[in-house]
Amino acid sequence: MNLYIKSISVIILLSILGSGCVSKKDHAAALASMRSTNENVVNDWQKKHNAKLREIKMADDKIRFLELDLAERKGENNILVNLRNELQLQIAQMESQMTNLGSSSKTVEQSLRGDLSKKDGEIRALQQKLAAVNSVLDKDKSIFNQVYSDITQEMQSFGASTLDITTQFDRVVLTVPESMLFEKGSSSRLTDSGKALLERVTNVMNRNPLMLLRVTGHTDNTPANVKRYKDNLNFSALQSAAVVRSLVGEFDMNTSQVAIAAKGEYEPLMSNSTSEGKYRNRRVEFVVYKLSEDMAKQVRGLTGGF
Repeated sequence: MNLYIKSISVIILLSILGSGCVSKKDHAAALASMRSTNENVVNDWQKKHNAKLREIKMADDKIRFLELDLAERKGENNILVNLRNELQLQIAQMESQMTNLGSSSKTVEQSLRGDLSKKDGEIRALQQKLAAVNSVLDKDKSIFNQVYSDITQEMQSFGASTLDITTQFDRVVLTVPESMLFEKGSSSRLTDSGKALLERVTNVMNRNPLMLLRVTGHTDNTPANVKRYKDNLNFSALQSAAVVRSLVGEFDMNTSQVAIAAKGEYEPLMSNSTSEGKYRNRRVEFVVYKLSEDMAKQVRGLTGGF
């Protein structure tokens, strides 16, 4: 910028000197013209540069807003997290490149304008991809809200204080006390109320064929009957298997939708130091979820394989 201004100044000065003797009045007028030209060049370039920086800041603010919106959605979906980080990195690199662009010559100024326009287009494309990711999240959130509503309605007759229904970013969890599903001390004999509950769970899954169900058994830390069970992990696995066997065998749940898991005493909800804590820890969790690979396919489809 300074080199360009100095060049203009030298040209004007040489023009003055080349004209031979000039009057003081003409000399002053020439100097004033030179200062005015320099100021106009500086102001014109600065206005254009500042305008582009403001456009970049507005785009950056919008990306930050979208980033905060994504951050509010809890979950551990590494695909979306990595995608968001990559978008932010690319935008940061563009901003760094645009900040470093600077020259006051007419040719470079035209090149700068073209580069800024190109970067603006790339930012808009990235924003569109981020919006596509957001649309997938919104769609999945709507699906899980519907599943949560279905489960809540199906379980109304069992009493809100007996069951616990929670929703997370990528799953809905129905927690049922062991005593409601199984006869006391049994790993396989289901109660009548337990069978009625399993029928309601099957109804929910049949209405949502794209969702999956994981049945997870939990115990307290009281040692299992070693004559019948190896340990609490084995006991909780047998309970999960009994539940799935009933879901599939008695209520015709699709076998491709359901899976078995067991945690034994290793994921307590409360301390086992009290009878209330032990009661809460003896439970079976019905986790309704969707494969993250399905979400990844949707994202790739909307973002052109990003």
